[in-house]
This record gives sequence, structure tokens and C-alpha cells, in this order.
Amino acid sequence: MQNINSLTGMQEAITLLEKRRTAEQQLLKADLLILFETMQPVNMLRKALHGGTSGKEGKGNLLFTMVGLTAGYLAKRFVARVTKSPFKQLAGDAVMVSVTNAIENHPDLVVSAGKAIMNIFRRKHLADSPATGQRQIS
Repeated sequence: MQNINSLTGMQEAITLLEKRRTAEQQLLKADLLILFETMQPVNMLRKALHGGTSGKEGKGNLLFTMVGLTAGYLAKRFVARVTKSPFKQLAGDAVMVSVTNAIENHPDLVVSAGKAIMNIFRRKHLADSPATGQRQIS
């Protein structure tokens, strides 16, 4: 800051500071509105369900996290079942963590595997259905 020696210099400095304050207030209001919008529960839920980000950051997608946790839990139940053996419990925990991480880190493989399974069931259903309009040769 420089020294002000005259009344006009003082008035100019005050005017400059007032303009600066007004501009900073407008920026602060805009930032607060953005923060308010993002912190609303509806928007937070929408962002969580749609993944919010894409690419490597998209690992936080709620759907794949839920699928991963469910699959991990079922894999643990399959491996460890209900047992008191600490080795089986530890093995079940390791399987659960591995399956959960695999599904969360590779959601594209899960989607392609799901589509492949659905295609198998569709083909089997179409082959068993006589209403396809085609005659089956015995």
C-alpha cells in the first residue's frame, strides 16, 4: 500500500477499495450459492447414484460399490459358511475384500459379464419358446 498525502488520493483509494469489496462479495455469494446447491440432499444423492465423475475417479459409483459389497459378502458366506475356525473366517474375509475390490475397480467387466449371462438366458428362453414364429425341426 502506498502513502496517501491528499484528500483526492484518499477518496480514490476508498472508491477503489469499495469496488474491490463489492466484486469480492459477488464472488463470495456465487461460491456460496454453488456450495448450497451441491450440499442439498437431493443433489448429493443424485451425484452418488450417477457416479459424479468419470474415468478412474468413477470408482466411487454407488451402484458398483453396493454390488461389490454384496458379491463380496456372498463369496465370504460361500467360503467360510458358519464356522468358528479362525482360518476359515480369515479366508472368508480375504475373499470378501478381493471380490469387492475387483468389482469396484473393474465395473466394465461386471457389466460385460452380466450382459453375457443375460444373453445366455435369452437364447435358452427363445429356443424353448414355440411362439417365435419359426418351426423347430425335430
